[in-house]
Amino acid sequence: MSLLKNHVFGQIQAYQMGYAMLKNPPLLTVYSYVIDGLLIDTGSRRMYKPFLKALACHPIQQIAVTHYHEDHSGNAEPLRTHYQVPLHMGAKTAEYLQQKLPMNLYRHWNFGQIVPIQTYLPFGEVLETNQYKFEPIYTPGHSDDHFVLYERRQGWLFSGDLYLGNIKFTREEENLPAMLQSMKQVMALDFEALFCAHYPQPKAGKEQLAKKIQYIEDFVGQVQTLHQQGLPTHRIRRALGRQEAYLLKALTFNDIGVDFMIRASLKKAFDKDFDNTPKK
Repeated sequence: MSLLKNHVFGQIQAYQMGYAMLKNPPLLTVYSYVIDGLLIDTGSRRMYKPFLKALACHPIQQIAVTHYHEDHSGNAEPLRTHYQVPLHMGAKTAEYLQQKLPMNLYRHWNFGQIVPIQTYLPFGEVLETNQYKFEPIYTPGHSDDHFVLYERRQGWLFSGDLYLGNIKFTREEENLPAMLQSMKQVMALDFEALFCAHYPQPKAGKEQLAKKIQYIEDFVGQVQTLHQQGLPTHRIRRALGRQEAYLLKALTFNDIGVDFMIRASLKKAFDKDFDNTPKK
């Protein structure tokens, strides 16, 4: 079963997409945004045909990808080829997407295989459309290649997966101290609308991000204190009164869990000058 809904936020068209192999509603949906000919994130490969049909009413002139995860980048190369337009992303994102990435079964079932990109343009200081200027800002934590796009004059922040609300579990690759560092960097900006890829906050977006920062700071602080006391992961989880999401871990082939969120709290934040260039 596939889901595709159109939402309008002023000048911004948002497409909410999700896919499930059975007739049940999708467990996860993701938003792609179209503004002044710019498509921000491209949805999963499973949703290519209905998304392409929905985009027919838009003069797509360029595409930007916030990070490499398949629900954001799955259609980057097919849409670039279809529209013959520039494809923008960070250099680290391109490094991932230039290869056929390994993918476990649940991700393949729900999202489909990413099509490797053939060409791209690295983010510069500004990504311009006819009417707007978007500033790409490197914000690692959710993934090590993550960017947000900021439109200063309009007070818009297209946040990819930086926000996501008060998460209860994470994937293994996530880094919560780095995420905190990135969110605090973004909080220095002047914005009202936070266009998250899963939970858009068109009003009071900065307030919602501040709540997320406090939530993550509290969690990380508690985990680090318990870790310093010598407690292992499973005892930290019990001390925090959290239950492991065993069914979710099973359904995702051990890709998502509360234990990963605890371990993500014990990682070191990246240095401010973290190198986001491709490895040679």
